[in-house]
Amino acid sequence: MKRIPLVLAALSLATAVVVSPAGPGGTSGGKVAAKAVALTVAKPKPGDKFGGSMAFGVDPGTCVYFRIDVKDGSILKVDRDAGKLKAFADDKGTNLVPRKKGFSSGWIGWPKVDKDRHGCGFSIRNKEALPAAGATKVTAKGHVVLVTAAGAKTGQQANVALKKGSAVRIGPIDMKITAAKTGAEFGQKWAWSVTFTSSKDLANIQDLKFLDAAGKEIESRRTSAGSFGFSGRMTYTHTYSLARKVAAATIKISYFEKLERITVPFDAAVGVGL
Repeated sequence: MKRIPLVLAALSLATAVVVSPAGPGGTSGGKVAAKAVALTVAKPKPGDKFGGSMAFGVDPGTCVYFRIDVKDGSILKVDRDAGKLKAFADDKGTNLVPRKKGFSSGWIGWPKVDKDRHGCGFSIRNKEALPAAGATKVTAKGHVVLVTAAGAKTGQQANVALKKGSAVRIGPIDMKITAAKTGAEFGQKWAWSVTFTSSKDLANIQDLKFLDAAGKEIESRRTSAGSFGFSGRMTYTHTYSLARKVAAATIKISYFEKLERITVPFDAAVGVGL
């Protein structure tokens, strides 16, 4: 009986608690549901230039973590720019919706997709605000958008000049090379850097390989991927670094033929579950 208040006191001093959701943690968007699985609350560490918290291993502020699992198709990503946070507050009326900074909404943490692509996790967060003293629950309501895919295929295009302006069209993949330059900035191993740009989402690319004139694979890796745009008009980029510089190569791509965007709502009230 004496141990319980000691443990609670220790948690109060650390101001960081990882808990399970109280009651039903999520709502279903058809067959797909977003379920709350954890809550963390941690005071920011004063003067920490890295934005750490006073609780080791816990992000500062207030975070509710969600889990999504799908049976059919493959999750490629959670579109961090397409979702919407409608409400984020505690049961004392404290508004926990973070202030928008720049072009980023800032409310969704970096999502993580499982290796088998049948599940993913994401978090709703405010790194600066904490629930009021005496609050027992945090609510989060809104939706996220998943990009899912089906129909795995492989195709290739021979003798693509690795220079600015070259086009690559393989199945639904339609992109152009917009930059080709030395890859020295990535270390001595990477001799050449090639950037592909498209007006279509390139998330359906599973794997891209470069083959030389003899059909031998050139060691490469994707070093960056990004997107930008306004008013619904987006540009997507993928950059690859190659271990050898060649004038032309066969581009071999493993891709998903069909992309689908699924809106998954979340509406959870998360507490300590005591």
